[in-house]
Amino acid sequence: AEEYRAKRLTRARATATVAALGAPLIFQYVSTSLSTAFQLSLVSRVAGARATAAFGLGNVVTSVTGHAAVWGLGSGVDTISAQANGMGRIDVVGETFARGMAVLWTLAWAPGSLTWWKSGTILRVAGVDAETAERVERFARWRVPGLFLQCATCVMLKTMLAMKRSRRVAALSVCTTPLKFIAPFFCIRKFRNLEGAAIGLTLVDIGTFSMYAVGFATSETLRGTLKNVRVFPDAFRDWWGYLRLAIPGMGMQCIEWWSWDFNTALAGLCADPTLELDAQAFLSNTYFFFYSWACVWSRGASTSVGNAVGAGKTRDAATLAASTAALSFSFALVCAMVFYANADAVFAVYTNDKAVVERLDALVPTLTWFIVIDAVQVATAGIIVGAGYQGVTTPILIVSYWVIGLPLAAYLAIGRPKLGLVGIWTGIIVSSVLHLMWNLVICFTGAWGVPFAIRWREAADRASRRLDEEEKDEEEEEDEEEEEEEEEEEEE
Repeated sequence: AEEYRAKRLTRARATATVAALGAPLIFQYVSTSLSTAFQLSLVSRVAGARATAAFGLGNVVTSVTGHAAVWGLGSGVDTISAQANGMGRIDVVGETFARGMAVLWTLAWAPGSLTWWKSGTILRVAGVDAETAERVERFARWRVPGLFLQCATCVMLKTMLAMKRSRRVAALSVCTTPLKFIAPFFCIRKFRNLEGAAIGLTLVDIGTFSMYAVGFATSETLRGTLKNVRVFPDAFRDWWGYLRLAIPGMGMQCIEWWSWDFNTALAGLCADPTLELDAQAFLSNTYFFFYSWACVWSRGASTSVGNAVGAGKTRDAATLAASTAALSFSFALVCAMVFYANADAVFAVYTNDKAVVERLDALVPTLTWFIVIDAVQVATAGIIVGAGYQGVTTPILIVSYWVIGLPLAAYLAIGRPKLGLVGIWTGIIVSSVLHLMWNLVICFTGAWGVPFAIRWREAADRASRRLDEEEKDEEEEEDEEEEEEEEEEEEE
């Protein structure tokens, strides 16, 4: 901490810091995106078009109701633990670990599992044909144990990153990568149906949790964060302090994530639903590869900015924010150009169906623009999380995605124009542009006095007050416990 305070960040060093903190997740994000594409290709070739459509819809159902809640509510760990580490408050990191685990199991896994168990009924009521709904339900039920373990993996991963254990995360990401391909390959080939894909994904969750648990337990620094944690008292104390950061963080992620998944569901209502769902599944998985890189820079930003804010280094925080935006834009621009030049080769990996390939080719320019726009949006979201300003994003995100983007996509796709996926992706682009503009306002206009924008000194003061309040609450609880013990002794 003393060394950090003594040095003034240059733009080049700030860029290197963000990249170094995010880089360990490259294997995790990219391997996950490639694994999903690999599974999609296997399901398409082994089980046919209807299974492919059900696979895409099954991933939508599990994302909307489970995965989004886990990784969204986990954002409270990102902000609190990163800022606490910047202040040297390791005890708060441990308490947040226990609290985050309890919150995720209670508010994400429990309701998510119930929804997955009855997902077939929900889809039939929504108008999905009975066969597809039944396949999706079987897929979702096999994923319930994996969601439970994902909660623990999420908290361990975010705590490691907040503590700047980048090399350990990198090693774990490399170790888990082969499992993401081996388990789905053997399960899909053996069962030759959608359940095989679900079983393979659940085995991946089991293996990933096991490796992260070992990685966490074998680090003296990480174990040290839990040294003074009182499991049940700390896990179930001050949920509101955690949730007032986690809920807006989940809103940031879920408002966009859910709109994306509902756009996929919208493809099932187009004139040729099987064709549009197949094409949307391939487009989504192609984009997920590029989205993974944006998440790398976002993760580096949330950790580095959070540490700087916690340490009171407001100028460094501002430099890190600007460097994150520049890094994500530059990298995304190169990726977009490479994709545009090689789109045919990318789509050939998925399918040989001429109708699907033609549909995909028509959307190459749109996806190229989206790669750049959304990459900067995702990276700047990491800045907002690190600064603890999640709450100011919710209203504009609701307007961008649910008031403007989705209705526009629905009208263009299944309304009079009947543009299908072209209409859906037009709505997606409009939503993302509005989201990006708002993120840029929040991140970079605070010095001009714009309301709701990040003011770095204010962000540092907020973080300090938050931890002081938590420390005060702990002292009051300890005093109450001592008084109770004294009263018991007097009675005896």
